Amino acid sequence: MALPDPDIALREAADYILTSRLGQKAQLYHEHAGLSLFWRDLLGQIHRLVASCHMPEFTDHGLPHLCSLIERVSAWTCAPDNGIEHYLVDLISQEDAATLFTALLIHDIGMLSQSPSDLPENHPLASAYGNMEISSWVRKTHVPRIEGLVKRLLLGGPNCAESHRQILESDFYTNSLRVASAHSDWPWSPQFKALQDRLRGLAAVLSISDILDEDANRCDTATLLFHRHGTQENRSHWIRHTLTADRVYVSGGTLTVTFLRLPRTDLGTEPIYQALKNHYKLVRTYNGALRSIQAGLLDVRFDPHTGCPKKEVSVLPSWDRIQGFETQDLLLHNLLKTFFPEALLDERRLDASTVSLLKHHKLESVNLDKFYYINGLHEVRSPIEEEIRCSNVQQDTFK
Repeated sequence: MALPDPDIALREAADYILTSRLGQKAQLYHEHAGLSLFWRDLLGQIHRLVASCHMPEFTDHGLPHLCSLIERVSAWTCAPDNGIEHYLVDLISQEDAATLFTALLIHDIGMLSQSPSDLPENHPLASAYGNMEISSWVRKTHVPRIEGLVKRLLLGGPNCAESHRQILESDFYTNSLRVASAHSDWPWSPQFKALQDRLRGLAAVLSISDILDEDANRCDTATLLFHRHGTQENRSHWIRHTLTADRVYVSGGTLTVTFLRLPRTDLGTEPIYQALKNHYKLVRTYNGALRSIQAGLLDVRFDPHTGCPKKEVSVLPSWDRIQGFETQDLLLHNLLKTFFPEALLDERRLDASTVSLLKHHKLESVNLDKFYYINGLHEVRSPIEEEIRCSNVQQDTFK
């Protein structure tokens, strides 16, 4: 009896990715010989990294995540122009499609490996490896490790194609790397602004698609929570993914988001949904960059528009059995910790100009009354820790 094929998932994903609307447009770019082989080999390396190195406590950053983003970009339609909706892919050139396609494939590859040797020389976090929680180190360094990791994977073997070396040394790949790296920057940051106009537009498409890959389909949350190791931060991310009901697409320049509520929670969890709405509204901050590729403007609609959703999450009926999430206050505290300061519109951690820009894009203040700070620093304290601290302060006062 024949053994099962361990690479069938790779072939199915590669076929899906390369025959997508974006993949087909990218393959029309013939400036560099061997580009299709380069992409195939890159997908093969990503598949092997997931099998051997990917940390189980992370949500997916491998082939399913890439398929999800490729599909989202391929299905993206822009706001109607004279009553006609256009696919985003049809508005960009073959070179831009190939640049965006390559950037999408490599943007999260650093999340699949943990080697400090891939960091640029003298990078400040190289010495932190082994001295901080490994999943946090991987998350913080995954972008600066992209360039070194891709070169090591595609140029390290004895049978590497010479065309791979030529591609990796080309301006085309340099631009792809810039677009991929920009997904860790906001559009108002100096690094993002330094990109050429069309690259800013492509980086905006990648970043927006990544922001939208937030829904319950991203991971098997119940399995992860009850059968896998994970830090408190990672467990919070898994739970957060269950709160967006369906995959979110850009259709006619608009994205519609439906939220779900965990069982046995009430209006006290509303700050989570305020933050989630801001998370999705952050796509509006890329509208200026999208203009450079004639992609139009984005708008966001929510169900429910205000308050907490009525429909419940079905996959986590016993969420309060998870260590560290035994009460609604702990749930609130841990989930709020997973959001960018920008999504919290947290004026204690953002400068005035950033706050003003975010309010211009209709982000709203989040109720952070139960989100305690320690001595004005960025570290947050859970409600239980705050009670202990207050108790200790009172004891010291009466000594």
